[in-house]
Amino acid sequence: MSGRGTPSVRLVEGSGIALRVAGLVVWFARPEGADLEELVQGLVVAAQKTPGQVPVDHLATLAGEIPGLSLAAVAVGTDFGRAWVCGGARVTLAGVAEREIAATGAAPDSTYFPLPRSGLRLGGTAEAAGWSHLVEGAVPAAGIEVVWKPAAVVPGVDSSSPAPGPTSAAESGKASGAGSPSRRTPGFESVSLVNVQAPLAAAPLPVGSGATVDDAVVVAGLRCAQGHFNHPHAAHCAWCGIGMAQVSHVLVREPRPAVGVLILDAQATFTLDADYVLGRDPRVRSEVDGIRVRELVLGPDRSISRAHVAIRLRDWDVLVEDLTSAMGTWVQQPGQGPFQIPPGQPLALAPGGVVFVGPHRLTFHSHFLT
Repeated sequence: MSGRGTPSVRLVEGSGIALRVAGLVVWFARPEGADLEELVQGLVVAAQKTPGQVPVDHLATLAGEIPGLSLAAVAVGTDFGRAWVCGGARVTLAGVAEREIAATGAAPDSTYFPLPRSGLRLGGTAEAAGWSHLVEGAVPAAGIEVVWKPAAVVPGVDSSSPAPGPTSAAESGKASGAGSPSRRTPGFESVSLVNVQAPLAAAPLPVGSGATVDDAVVVAGLRCAQGHFNHPHAAHCAWCGIGMAQVSHVLVREPRPAVGVLILDAQATFTLDADYVLGRDPRVRSEVDGIRVRELVLGPDRSISRAHVAIRLRDWDVLVEDLTSAMGTWVQQPGQGPFQIPPGQPLALAPGGVVFVGPHRLTFHSHFLT
């Protein structure tokens, strides 16, 4: 199943709200007379309490408070996905035989469905346009497509072989404007929770959402021919996909964009635009301020220390550091076997590297490097 790659979310421009948070993808129609900010924040809180889920009792409460609420949500695991629907919203499972999931009555419904699927659709059915991907946050959208980003192209592999999920033309043609199967499609784009009344608009890869540009870490990088700021070793522009081999290799210094994402247990996605402390109770570390250093609570499992491990950004690098945890932290770099890292000694994590913390695994996906 891992060959399908990472689930990514493409948007359909128009009226409605798309939300991705804590392993959950949600679309709902704009309910008349409802406080959109309160509705979004309520869904965020519910999802953060139970990552990868939206409690049916919370949906039932929303449906009771907002007459005619149309909402669809999905969470995708390894072998099964789960859908929640209420009102007139639909979840369409794409594949050889399409299947539609809809509410059977006034109350919200919850349904499991097997994977793999070539894609999922929530809300509108028009072609995806606008932002190419959504990692986290809320933006205006008439609908959502969930697709599986194929693994990076390996030189020498026959590009005529069918890739899992959507074709490369469908993926890169929409996101980067090029259908060449040898071109690396752009990495994820990421947004923070925004004013959902604002119109949808494309933007560069964001600076860390918790800090202003004035506070942002400044790093040396390269601009592509279109002017987008990139990792100095990137082969292709992470924003537009253009090759970087022909650009002038004169380094410029600019605020660092998000360098990638952490995928927790193949579900929840966390943007790497700040440091993280992970554990049962990360706030025991005074460095956790919610801006420069965020907390990532991994649950009550006793194999996880209160402050177990830190993920730190240094220039463009992603470092993992065991915080003298009781049970230790294990890392598996691409092409290597798992090994335990010494406490207090930061290790640079390669793209595709995995960090094991108790029963959890976190996978690093880079925006810029393969």
